[in-house]
Amino acid sequence: FQSDDKLFIDTFEYEEETKLNKENWTVICSARGHTKEIYDFAWSPDSKRIVTASNDNSIKLWTLIHNINDNTYRMQTDDCVTDHAHFVQGITWDPLNRFIISTSADRTTCIYNLISRSNKLNTKLKLNLFYTMKKYKRSNRKIK
Repeated sequence: FQSDDKLFIDTFEYEEETKLNKENWTVICSARGHTKEIYDFAWSPDSKRIVTASNDNSIKLWTLIHNINDNTYRMQTDDCVTDHAHFVQGITWDPLNRFIISTSADRTTCIYNLISRSNKLNTKLKLNLFYTMKKYKRSNRKIK
């Protein structure tokens, strides 16, 4: 049992502590290009790229570009694939920066190779479908 005075002091100290420990977030840029909501995303191991998975059944590969002159950022789309028949539920990046794996509501998992495309201005990555795993279907036949 606590007195009302003690409860008031505890609440006041908690509110002050919460104000001091708040995180401050700032939007530096936004990625627009999917036709529906983004369901999941993953950063590349080198933190220069993002891959997004969307309810529009697509996966997009983005590069974060930093303009040093005015300290601004923008997102550039490197590639977009639509190998899933239903919305993409999850996406992850291989820690060695060689593969991206996605899983979908269509019960498939796709593994993509990352292929580098270079020109004089920059290097873009391309997603190349490497392997698709499909849900195992049980047979209704009885084994005799």
